[in-house]
Amino acid sequence: MSGNRKKKSSKGIYYVLIIAVLAAIAVAVILLIMTLRGNGTNKDNKANSSSSSSSASKSESSAASSSEASSAASSASFSFPEDPVQDKDYALDVVPQEAGSIYVYGDTGYERFYYTGKGCEGYAAMVNSVKAKLPATTDVYAIVVPNSTGIMLTENAQKKMGSDDQKKAIDYTYSLMDPSVKTVDTFDTLKNHNGEYLFFRTDHHWTQLGAYYAYRQFCKAKEIMPHDKSEYESHSYPGFVGSLYKYSGKVDALANNPDTVEVWVPLSTNECTYGSSTGKIVPSNASYGFIGGDQPMVTIDNPKLSDGTSCVLIKESYGNAFAPFLTDHYDKVYVVDYREYKDNLTEFVYNNNVNDVIFLNNDEFLLVQSADEMGSLFK
Repeated sequence: MSGNRKKKSSKGIYYVLIIAVLAAIAVAVILLIMTLRGNGTNKDNKANSSSSSSSASKSESSAASSSEASSAASSASFSFPEDPVQDKDYALDVVPQEAGSIYVYGDTGYERFYYTGKGCEGYAAMVNSVKAKLPATTDVYAIVVPNSTGIMLTENAQKKMGSDDQKKAIDYTYSLMDPSVKTVDTFDTLKNHNGEYLFFRTDHHWTQLGAYYAYRQFCKAKEIMPHDKSEYESHSYPGFVGSLYKYSGKVDALANNPDTVEVWVPLSTNECTYGSSTGKIVPSNASYGFIGGDQPMVTIDNPKLSDGTSCVLIKESYGNAFAPFLTDHYDKVYVVDYREYKDNLTEFVYNNNVNDVIFLNNDEFLLVQSADEMGSLFK
């Protein structure tokens, strides 16, 4: 009997162990399944989180790119309508013959240009000094203009007639100016149009067309849109014989081939005031036909603008053909001939809240004496 009991007891223990092992295995399997499921969920969560993070990053990047694009657009350089390039350089490779105090080839007179380093340095120093005396809100522009010899004759022809390099003189003068002074290219743009009627043949001044191309370069420096030639009403006055005819000793070739003075009427007003009288911008001859000629101060009041903008143009007679182009861009334009004006221009600029002071001179005025006279106006 005891033997049977032992066998039964042994079997019971055996069954219990088997059940325990199976239970342990079952628990282990359940835990394993739960672990695997947990890992899968975490991976999904991580994937979702990564995807969300990536989307957010892309969104932020897109927003940043948009912001940068907008900023770039707002700070983009001024888009200027450049002139087409002429098909060739029309400068004549001929040496004019001496006639009186000038040189003549065919029906055209030419002047020699004499370079003086001290003159260029004095002019640049004067402009820098004026800039330092004026309010920080007043911009100063320098426009130095070559004469016809530098534009209409080749370098070889200029050397043979004893004329110095005008481009080098202008570039050197500009290189000495403070970076805050805005220099305006005239030489290259005029050279690029030397197949056109830029200078009078019997007079030492430029034409309205020549001044127009300089006006375009001023607009480029100021970052404003220039008016197109086609927008202006024009009038022609034939039969003009000017200063080069006189300086030549009155050569017949010049007398028999007079110039035509063309005048373009500003879009805003054709009225200017100088002294105590009011006159229209119409020519009587090449140098005195615009803005009433060389007056101490000419004032042009634009009736189409009332924003308070103003400029002072400091010039000699080369500025007369240029001044009318400024009329349409300012509320008031004050034109000063430095050889005639006697008052304090520094005080004038402060009292009238002048935005721009513009020096425009033929490069023959790159002289110490001229610089001293202009600088003396800014006390």
